[in-house]
Amino acid sequence: LGEVVGTPGSQQEERRYRTVRCAAELDELERELRAAGEFAFDTETTSLDALRAELVGVSFSTQERSAWYVPLNLEPPVLEGGREALLARLKGVLEDPALRRFGQN
Repeated sequence: LGEVVGTPGSQQEERRYRTVRCAAELDELERELRAAGEFAFDTETTSLDALRAELVGVSFSTQERSAWYVPLNLEPPVLEGGREALLARLKGVLEDPALRRFGQN
């Protein structure tokens, strides 16, 4: 799912952006986050108003020009059990004291 793109004044660079659509891809994401030891993450919501916003997805990145997006509202869901099961699974990497996390936005 990587793509090679050129930017003005630079050589071509590979970009890799992936959407988690199944448990196997979620496993791959978790392995990457743990192997890197640190990652940036960002949330996608329905509003900029924190009191009214609903979480619809989370994105993760361990290096430049590479990221994962985990949709919480995918049909069929990424995990059996839907949104709650997915949030429970992500909780492990989001709360692991051995991993450094950097929030975006």
